[in-house]
Amino acid sequence: MSPKFFLAVFITSVGSGFQHGYHTGVVNIPAEVIREWISLLKTLHEDSTELDVIWSTTVAIFSLGGIIGSLMIGFFGDTCGRKRSLFWNNFIILAAIPVMAFSKKTESFVMFLSGRFFSGINASLNAGLCQMYLTEISPDKIRGAVGSLYHFVYVCSIVMSQIAGFLLGSDENWPYIFVIPAFPALLQLFLLPFCPESPKFLLITQGKDSEATKSLQKLRGREDITHELRLLEEEDSLVKQMRGSSLKMIFQNPAMANALLCCIVLNMAQQMCGINMIVYYSTHIFDEMKVGALESLFLIVGMSTFSVIITLGSVLTVDSLGRRTLIEISLLGLIVTTILMIFSFQFFEYGLCSMKYFYICSVYLFNGFHSVGLGTIPRFITAEMFPHTSRTIAICVTLAVSWSANFLIGEGALILRREIRSYICIIYIFLDLVFFLILRQRLPETSKLSAKEIISMYEYNREQ
Repeated sequence: MSPKFFLAVFITSVGSGFQHGYHTGVVNIPAEVIREWISLLKTLHEDSTELDVIWSTTVAIFSLGGIIGSLMIGFFGDTCGRKRSLFWNNFIILAAIPVMAFSKKTESFVMFLSGRFFSGINASLNAGLCQMYLTEISPDKIRGAVGSLYHFVYVCSIVMSQIAGFLLGSDENWPYIFVIPAFPALLQLFLLPFCPESPKFLLITQGKDSEATKSLQKLRGREDITHELRLLEEEDSLVKQMRGSSLKMIFQNPAMANALLCCIVLNMAQQMCGINMIVYYSTHIFDEMKVGALESLFLIVGMSTFSVIITLGSVLTVDSLGRRTLIEISLLGLIVTTILMIFSFQFFEYGLCSMKYFYICSVYLFNGFHSVGLGTIPRFITAEMFPHTSRTIAICVTLAVSWSANFLIGEGALILRREIRSYICIIYIFLDLVFFLILRQRLPETSKLSAKEIISMYEYNREQ
């Protein structure tokens, strides 16, 4: 691998994954301060239910922007290219940052919501374009590890957002929390032009053979690229023989339709297993457990740090252990730990105060099992499982589903939890079990397979 390959992996993972993770976790720690600001603007001092609805909308509008952004991935990715689209996407977040930062000064709640909305568009474009770019520039043997780095940066940036919330989350300083993402955006704007474009985009989408060869040579350095170039040309030839460049054609191919179903289920499972309830509302949850404010802060940061460690382990093992194994371990672990959370919370409510520590341990383990596979693998597997011509549309669909699920959780989970308490976990257990059964039966193993081998799963019978 050449230095330009490592630069491309670093700057796309850091510049893109940071925006996604940071804006996901940034409203958690300073939640009460921002809620108080909203209540002053909206004069909702006595109506906590209405304030919960407005706060849920504040959290969920980030996902609504994500839904819109997911529908734009195909156009930008195939028209402007992977690298160039990532480059221009930074201007969206650089426009959103001052809108959020100055919302308090202008006393405009609408400005704050608008900034959250556009940061969601930016995060969604990053999620789709980055997984395409990283998958397409990576050698088959380390494709999973490289694709997982996006989620590793994602969880690292959640930790950073929580630390920023602790340091700057006062009544006067909380707007400055939203300025921090400008730095990785500017870094990506400066360094991304030095990275090569995806060779697969250049060859298969644009038909630029010589530029694709030069790009591959820059990524591999002094390595002999003859074999990889031949595989790239074979993939180009196979892709041109396939049907599957539209959603209708994907559904006409049973193997490809199954792949799309698996990717949709994986993205739904990633969002609807209960993890977003913890990411968005852990401050509120620990407050219910009678945990002090400072103790709660350290627990939340510690939990996210634990996720970083487990995610790093997933990055290092995803290619050796395989995608299916890690996903099954992840889902089974989530089911068990969610059951433990229900029982420990019930015992706590019955007066057994020491059970709050068991509950906290269960939350930590839940977060860890999510990071084992369900956190990382959906970030890249759609790009891995689909051939080049249908890759963008498959990513658009799966990310639209993912962000829609995220929106539902962000909008409704806090209100639903207030009504049915810990029994909301029963819903998550049922969903996790359904996800596990579907994926165990249908998810193919794609670890270390070449694009040609993956495409062979989708080829029609010649008689059709």
